[in-house]
Amino acid sequence: MVKKDDYEATVCKETWDVFQKMCDTYKRRKLSVSFFNSTPQGGGVALMRHALLRLLNLNGVEVHSFIRYVARPKPEVFDITKRKFHNVLQGVADPSIHLNEDDKQVFIDWSDENASRFWLDDKGPIKNSDVRSDLIKNYPTGPTAETWNFLWKFIKQADLFVAHPIKNFIPDVVPARNVVLLPAATDHLDGLNKPLTPWCSTYYQSVFNRVCVDFGVNEVDWYRPYIVQVARFDPSKGIPDVLEAYRILRNKMGSEFEDIRTPQLVICGHGSVDDPDGTVIFEQTQAIIQSKKFSFISSDIIAVRLPASDQLLNMIMRGAYVALQLSHREGFEVKVTEALEKGIPVIAYEAGGIPLQIKRNENGFLLPIGDTEGVASKLLELFQNPDLREKMGQAGKTGVTEEYFTVWNAMSWLHMILELTKDQESTPHKDGGLDDLNILENTDLGHTRKVSELWREKYNYKQN
Repeated sequence: MVKKDDYEATVCKETWDVFQKMCDTYKRRKLSVSFFNSTPQGGGVALMRHALLRLLNLNGVEVHSFIRYVARPKPEVFDITKRKFHNVLQGVADPSIHLNEDDKQVFIDWSDENASRFWLDDKGPIKNSDVRSDLIKNYPTGPTAETWNFLWKFIKQADLFVAHPIKNFIPDVVPARNVVLLPAATDHLDGLNKPLTPWCSTYYQSVFNRVCVDFGVNEVDWYRPYIVQVARFDPSKGIPDVLEAYRILRNKMGSEFEDIRTPQLVICGHGSVDDPDGTVIFEQTQAIIQSKKFSFISSDIIAVRLPASDQLLNMIMRGAYVALQLSHREGFEVKVTEALEKGIPVIAYEAGGIPLQIKRNENGFLLPIGDTEGVASKLLELFQNPDLREKMGQAGKTGVTEEYFTVWNAMSWLHMILELTKDQESTPHKDGGLDDLNILENTDLGHTRKVSELWREKYNYKQN
């Protein structure tokens, strides 16, 4: 639904010129690259891949995904990868959860089955999920280290390890020479961010409330302000903290605000087909809302799992008074970028890469993890001072750079691909992955540097 010119308009001329040079080199070498995904939709990676492939294909760059290269779903495997990989590596799983031998074999069998459908011999860059490297170091026999050690047997066969731009997320065993940093990105032109006309906003408001009715939860009163957290129903997202901060806020407000000015709280997000935690966390959230402690405000809290419609998230974020992101564990959260780009101030915890996204006290507030009292105080400050909210919103709009959107993300992937293949005829690939540094010897990749820094140096890129 978009054209090449539409993407060109999202960046400056120098950026687009460098991007075109990369595309021309890729096409001249007659390369073809495939991305593998666990799911075709749901979750930030799938969203980024859709936007990345759309942009590259519009520019004649041959890349593939989501047709042959999506893993065949298997619920018992997703239970392992979510609860015993993802949650354990993030340090948000119950300490009693361990990866056992049966789990390992189920995962290996599923991986072998899927690999036989795709490429069995080739290897490529692996993008790792957030890892509590401190838990691996401090508890070498604990569940985090146990899970990591199992996965490391496979990960170390990759040539390049692509990580969030938070260096303490990277376990010590991964050679710094083989690590590059790449932030998550969002897309200016997809349903999450494209401008919505008043008619479209009204339409999606009605759709949103129909979903609420279907779930049997409260509907949003669109004539009143609301606070929003857009996130999966996941143990790392701090949803109990969101609820508690809102409860404290309402106690602080007392009778200061008229009913029409009293804010609601909206917690929502898409589900993912590989996320067994979603229903559990959603039900826990509803139980908290219906508890006696929240009885005086329960009618003003809307928590709902949304269908895969980007426009619903766009609408709910765009209309918010303020956005929260109270994750306890986070990589580089694109929902923060999307809120700032829409002019919505963000109050967030100092978790993972979020402090790299928010300019403290300029376009949002950063607070220590668990400081729900502080979150409530900052919320009250914004509601008492609409001018401050407006100032922060404007700072958010002007402070989000090209780096966090699709074109720069595509340029980073292209740079890695071009560097890894520039000597492919004279230096054949050798087996060994991270144990064999030869493939990186004649590249600028690695050294735990951001990929964008590398291509900016190579192309003498000066634009900030």
